[in-house]
Amino acid sequence: MRQREPRAWLLDFMRAKIDCVAITDHNTGEWIERLQNAYEDLNEERPSGFRPLHLFPGVELTVGQGVHLLAIFSPGKGESETDALLGAVGFPMEKKGTMDAVAKQSVPEAAATIREHGALPISAHADRTCGIFTRSSGAAMKSLLADSSLTAIEVMDPSSEQPGAYRDYSPQLAEVLGSDSHHPRGTPDKPVPGSRFTWVKMGEPSLEGLRLALLDGMDLSILRSDQTDSNPNDEPPINIESVEIRDAYFMGHGTPAIASMSPRLTGIIGGRGTGKSTLIELMRLALRRENDLHVNSRPAFDRFAQVGSRSGSGALETSTEVVVKMRKGGSRYRIRWRYDGDRAVIERQSASGWVSEPGDVRSRFPVRILSQKEVLALAESPAGLLRHIDAGLEAQHGWSARREKLEAEFMAKRAEERSLQAQLGDRDRLEGELADLEHQMHTFEQAGHRSVLRDFQRLARQEKVFTDWEKSLTAAAAAIHAVAEDVDPDDLPSTDFAPSDAESDATAMALLKDVSARRTEVADRLRDEARGLESYRVLWRRDVQDSRWQTARVQARRAYDRLVQELERAGVTDPTAYGGLIQRHRTLRAEVTRLDSCQERMERARAEAVSVLADIEDIRRRETDARAAFLNSVLGDNELVRIEVVPFGLDAAAAEDDFRRAIAREDGRLEAAILQADEGELANLYADLPDDPTQRMQEMADRIQHLKSKLQRWSQGGGSVSGRQHLINHLQKLNPEQLDRLLLWWPEDGVDARYRRDAHHGFVSLRQGSPGQKSAAMLAFLLSHGEEPILLDQPEDDLDNALIYDLIVHQIRENKKRRQVIVVTHNPNILVNGDAELVIRMNFMRGQCVVSPQETGCLQESAVRKGVCQVMEGGEQAFENRYRRLKES
Repeated sequence: MRQREPRAWLLDFMRAKIDCVAITDHNTGEWIERLQNAYEDLNEERPSGFRPLHLFPGVELTVGQGVHLLAIFSPGKGESETDALLGAVGFPMEKKGTMDAVAKQSVPEAAATIREHGALPISAHADRTCGIFTRSSGAAMKSLLADSSLTAIEVMDPSSEQPGAYRDYSPQLAEVLGSDSHHPRGTPDKPVPGSRFTWVKMGEPSLEGLRLALLDGMDLSILRSDQTDSNPNDEPPINIESVEIRDAYFMGHGTPAIASMSPRLTGIIGGRGTGKSTLIELMRLALRRENDLHVNSRPAFDRFAQVGSRSGSGALETSTEVVVKMRKGGSRYRIRWRYDGDRAVIERQSASGWVSEPGDVRSRFPVRILSQKEVLALAESPAGLLRHIDAGLEAQHGWSARREKLEAEFMAKRAEERSLQAQLGDRDRLEGELADLEHQMHTFEQAGHRSVLRDFQRLARQEKVFTDWEKSLTAAAAAIHAVAEDVDPDDLPSTDFAPSDAESDATAMALLKDVSARRTEVADRLRDEARGLESYRVLWRRDVQDSRWQTARVQARRAYDRLVQELERAGVTDPTAYGGLIQRHRTLRAEVTRLDSCQERMERARAEAVSVLADIEDIRRRETDARAAFLNSVLGDNELVRIEVVPFGLDAAAAEDDFRRAIAREDGRLEAAILQADEGELANLYADLPDDPTQRMQEMADRIQHLKSKLQRWSQGGGSVSGRQHLINHLQKLNPEQLDRLLLWWPEDGVDARYRRDAHHGFVSLRQGSPGQKSAAMLAFLLSHGEEPILLDQPEDDLDNALIYDLIVHQIRENKKRRQVIVVTHNPNILVNGDAELVIRMNFMRGQCVVSPQETGCLQESAVRKGVCQVMEGGEQAFENRYRRLKES
């Protein structure tokens, strides 16, 4: 340290993004106040690279057999405290700051003295020179460990061989790691700042928080830098920062109720009626998750989401506002809900402030909110459980959207097929008429009249073209002449501009005359153009009359007249019939050609409908496979619950509702034709299926296709079956769209959920469990997957099995490593053993539910622990089980 100035030394650690540093020179505390003063200067200046840094004063003592022992004091202490400790352990003060002398006290004695002076004793580099592993005897090691004086032990290499006394008698001391760095370039033994560190979980850095974190040990609050490649301070990809309530009926009046959340595990505690569940339900409103509720829970929530009154159950007022702040993808957002629907819904924080953004809250900010009742309802509802499974797969595969799109496409193709089929109804008649016409035309053509009539009709059509063009020339000339009339100027307003009155009037009159002359000039040119176009029409008409085309037309007319005379002599009264036949033939041929196209389009629509139906079946099978794969991935090694997908459902009873909807017979009738054993259509569908899942799926798919084909055949009058006539009669009354919907029907998958009562028994059906067992098993599943924040409202209610309960706590601890968990609870073990990063204490004061700031914070804070013990039954016992020295100050 002496090789580096205090200011530079502090900036070294700031640049390494270290939050706390223990200042532990050998046998002296002389640098403590120098670093503290330098930090105060830096804090005022805020130079480049500055970040908050908490300094823990301390000293590295040489005691006993030359063993190094760290003493860590509270921030704010100084050299006087370290000098007092040096004197108390018997260190010769004339050797202060050197490593040449040894204190009189042994390691256990010195550790006890350190504690008496309000510091934490930590064994320094135990497995290196001057460490207790190398300088202490087995007996001394046992004495030291038995006395439990040490708070922690620094082990530089956890894989190195450790003394037997430590392995056999270790009281699970936290093994920490430090850099012992004095200079930014470092050395092999004392590397650069930030290269070796220990992550310690504390709310606000304090000696008490450090002590309790060290007592928690390696599984909960201590993590060495050589145990992970990730940053333990990294947050989940999406998390709730805070919720702010304004003007709810019992919360946020006058002063907004604000609850900040940890990105990991937040516990919300309080007595009954303090607003814990109210906070969760208001967040449900803001995050638009009300549609996630089970149908049985929705009425209670709807009553909650009403304007309150003294006699009612509503929790809102017309001015209620809920704002949830969230982090997602490195950006901060706030999601707003107001009873009156005013203001932006989604806002993102930018450099210029909060800016409104479009989008759907549900899809952009996924959150799962579950109460114990919801968990139990999910356990008792296979359909609800399936929806939950699909919700996790939807973002990845988009099954629902793809199926809906394909089903809409199928219905459109079927409608197109029927429309085209209807247009083909007159095809036979038109083809017969066309055959008659062709026979009549053949008669004319055989008589040699065809070419004369064809030439005459062709030139007659051409003559009409010439006539139309001549008319268009006349119309164009008239139009140009009309434009000329519009361009002609009106008379000048001479009375308004008298040249004798003023020189300016004379100038104005000259300008008006100029524009009038210009318009007259343009109008005259347009009249000339119109007269020229009319003259051209006369000349063009003369050219037409003198052309070879006119000669050909006259010749064709003469030939036609001769033909008429010949036909009249032959007794044909309508010599122009051939022309009519040709025209009618052309019309009929065009219509038949159109119908040919309709036929092709109809066949194409039919083939495309069949293809789309096959795609829907493929997606349906892939849904089943994806569901099974998902459950296997999240529950493969779960010792409490197993959930398996049963392709196309467990049995006929489970498929009945969907089938009745498919055939539009939801009134309960036709039961015998549907469910009767050995005879009902659904009963037969599920009878004698293979046990192998793959074979079962294929067999079911084949049976379903066969059943749908049979029902379609019956709907079209194809056959009469004993015992099915009522069903057949009903099917024949369905409209085409309903029959198409029947083709889209596939029985939904079933869910076989099982749980283990205890470690000594196998898995049994979840339907046989108690409410507590069902809830625990389902909660274990819900916590086994997902990265979105999860809010649990009193999940411990009804839990009655220790093994199940322990697993829930374990899963909460595992969940918070990858996702944010917010729990409303009455049970301290969820917070204490779940290792909550933040506890929010709710109170009811002066008619309002409020967040108690004094009792909100981390478990390492004394006021928070007392709050937990006061509110929760068994709270103190839970802490005593976790912290061996809870009652020590």
